[in-house]
Amino acid sequence: MRSLYIIGGGGFATEVLFVIERMSIIKKEWRNIYVIDDNIEKGKKVREYEIVGDVDYLLTLDDDIDVVVTINDTSIRKQIVNKILRNKKNVYFPNIIDTTSIIDEKYLQIGNGNIIMHFVVLSTNLILGDFNIFNSYTGVGHDTIMGDFNTFNPRVAISGNVVMKDLNNFGVNSTVLQNKKIGSDNQIWMNSSIVKNLKDGGKYFGVPAKKISL
Repeated sequence: MRSLYIIGGGGFATEVLFVIERMSIIKKEWRNIYVIDDNIEKGKKVREYEIVGDVDYLLTLDDDIDVVVTINDTSIRKQIVNKILRNKKNVYFPNIIDTTSIIDEKYLQIGNGNIIMHFVVLSTNLILGDFNIFNSYTGVGHDTIMGDFNTFNPRVAISGNVVMKDLNNFGVNSTVLQNKKIGSDNQIWMNSSIVKNLKDGGKYFGVPAKKISL
């Protein structure tokens, strides 16, 4: 049984730790749980879990370990994961799945390091990549394909047959119409509705969502 290290000591980390506690009631997965944060003093606690160091400290550990990255920012999450993968071999990235989520596991292809929070619904025939965050009450429709490092804030609704790439951040209560294609590195603001295909690197707001500059 390995130890689990949570990267990030902020508010979302506390929510993920609550999910992990709920998972552990059903089956104990980890020997110990620790928190890693570059900006919070070592020895402080998140919930009852001690901050034991920063990411560089994590890389010095010899043991096989499990790691969950709770950083909401897509690009920073990717940077942290890539740093770990470059410098440490005996590390594993489990999927964290809350017990209230509804998932058609029989017809699901999913990668590693995903976080699936309370009351998320993942429909059928989905192909999901790595290190995506599905926050509470998010829904993903049938036959959707997505890449890596996407963030779905609470109550995002992705309709069926959507294809998206990587590093997209969907604001609270945003939606995507069926059969749309989403590129990479887009920011979709809260309460916005995507009704057209999106390329890469845009910011979108409104109903229907329009590209904005800030």
